[in-house]
Amino acid sequence: LKEMRYQQLETLMTQVDWKAADGCTYRIMIQALEKRVGDYFYGAELLNFPCEELLRIDGLWVKYSVGKFGFSVQKDIYVQCGGILDGQYHAKALAKFFQAVGWCKPTEKTYDNVLLMAQENMLTPYEKINFSLDGNDGELPFGDLDDGCGVSFLASRLVNCSTR
Repeated sequence: LKEMRYQQLETLMTQVDWKAADGCTYRIMIQALEKRVGDYFYGAELLNFPCEELLRIDGLWVKYSVGKFGFSVQKDIYVQCGGILDGQYHAKALAKFFQAVGWCKPTEKTYDNVLLMAQENMLTPYEKINFSLDGNDGELPFGDLDDGCGVSFLASRLVNCSTR
C-alpha cells in the first residue's frame, strides 16, 4: 500500500501535475503519521517524522523538479534566511523564508513574523501558489505544514535523517 502511494506521487510528477503532487504529498505524510486527511501537522510530529518516508518524498520532489523543489531545497533556503536547524520555531527566519519562496504576496515591507503577515492578509492563498517550474525555488511542496510554519521542524528533521 505504501509503495502504491509513492507510485501515485511519482506518476503525478512525471505528468508535471505539481498541484496534485502537492496534495498527494500531504496525504502520504498524513498517513505516515496515522492521522486523517484534514488534520494539521504539529512541530513535535514533524521533528519525529519517519526518516524513510521524508527522504523518499524529498527525493522524488528534487528528482522530478530537477532540484527546484523539495524539503531539502526548502531547508537550504531556510538556512540562507537565517534559520537555525535546532527544531525550534524562528519567526524572523520563517518570515524571510515565506518571502523568498513566494508564500507571501510581493511587498516592499519587511516582516519579522508569519503571524503578522497572516493578520495583514499578506500570505499567498493556496490557489495562487505557482504550481509550475516557473515558480520560486522551494515553493513546493506547500501542503499544509501547520500553515507553512512546519518548514523549520522538517528542516531540522532532514538534518537528523542525514540528508544533504
